[in-house]
Amino acid sequence: MRYLLILTLLYIQVSFGQNLVQNGGFENGTCPSFASQLNNLDNWNNPTLGTPEFYHQCANQASYVQPPNILVGCHQYPRTGEGYIGLFTYRTNLSNFREYAQNELITPLEAGECYYFEMYVNHAECNDLISDGIGVAFSTNIVNLNSTNLIPLTPDIQNPVGAMISDTLGWTKISGNYIASGGESHLIIGNFRDDNTTTTSSLNLTSSDPTTSYLFIDDVSLTKVSSNLDIGTDTLLCDGESITLAAEVSADTYLWNTGSTDSSIVVDDEGLYTLNISYLGCSFSDEIYVSINSIPSLQWPNDTIVCDNSDFVLKANNTGTNYSYLWQDGSTKPYFQIDLEGLYYCTVSNECGAVTDSMDIKMERCHCSVYVPNSFTPNNDEINDVLLTSSNCELSQFHFEIFDRWGESIFISTDPTIQWDGKLNQVPVANDVYSYVLKYQFVDDLYKEYSGHITVLK
Repeated sequence: MRYLLILTLLYIQVSFGQNLVQNGGFENGTCPSFASQLNNLDNWNNPTLGTPEFYHQCANQASYVQPPNILVGCHQYPRTGEGYIGLFTYRTNLSNFREYAQNELITPLEAGECYYFEMYVNHAECNDLISDGIGVAFSTNIVNLNSTNLIPLTPDIQNPVGAMISDTLGWTKISGNYIASGGESHLIIGNFRDDNTTTTSSLNLTSSDPTTSYLFIDDVSLTKVSSNLDIGTDTLLCDGESITLAAEVSADTYLWNTGSTDSSIVVDDEGLYTLNISYLGCSFSDEIYVSINSIPSLQWPNDTIVCDNSDFVLKANNTGTNYSYLWQDGSTKPYFQIDLEGLYYCTVSNECGAVTDSMDIKMERCHCSVYVPNSFTPNNDEINDVLLTSSNCELSQFHFEIFDRWGESIFISTDPTIQWDGKLNQVPVANDVYSYVLKYQFVDDLYKEYSGHITVLK
């Protein structure tokens, strides 16, 4: 019978750390008085000779940087709070002209850790040209480029190629995960594609600038993603049992090394089980080893006789691990050296159960024996004329009886020194094969009985 052991060994909780982007909502800084004042923001700076904007509702209306009525023909509220920034991502009248915004992170990134980046962008309606170019790059050093051209960095997260950012009313989320190399201390936002690899299109807005693509940016965040994924400690099952490993909290994907993509699996075989989960593009894994053990077995033969001079060892070994042994004298080895007669027993146990068996052992003096010749010649030539038994140990009991082929008793002796001269009632027996029964016991030994045949030859 197979049992199902349902244990919730798997518990998943994906969590996010603090936002490592300082002033990611563009709320803090010196109030802007005109365009091109990104450097008025706390913790942000302009890494090139471009002229990105800082918009905030603290500015006066004549400054062109007070939301929602900003620049010429643009209208946009902040996504949250009171501020946001804006930058050119493409211009047809200036080759590879780009603008960027740079932020020093609260702490450098940790090697091998997974981080989730997110920002929201909005296309400025006063610019007719839309594009797909916007992303973020991480750097171990502050970037300073004395030009308005592309920053020579490969974006670590970017808007997909061909995904045009055209929403002039709502905010479009740009997000992704990043596995840190370690030591990244700055992030830079902008379009890192050159003009040839940036896709553009027109909204056909007659009242807007047809030569530029311009984006507003708000709510920038970078958080470390962590998980307490723990399948559990290595587990022991007994024969016939199963265990269900089940996820408690949802993730985006599950992949067990069994090939299953379900959140839970049933395990009934020994082996290593690994679960990989992904959440927001970050991957986490854990493993557990499941061992299978059997209920102990102990099946000794029936009571037995052993030689008193033999090295007889009674064994209770079981194949597997985590077995304990308890013998009649309290010893705990998987074997017992037999030196004396008696009743021996052992209990073998493990996590799956226990079993006890016993054996009554008798000692036999195997070096002691009685010799009975198998033939003799009672012909009065004084050579082998009588049948005489012999022994090498002291006998406490002795009974020797010879029978003819019809089963009639023809000789009986209880004294091992008495000889048979091959006669019955003083008359020689015929040449023939005769059977015998020998019953004897040595001092401090077991009572024994043997039978055999004797040939009479003349």
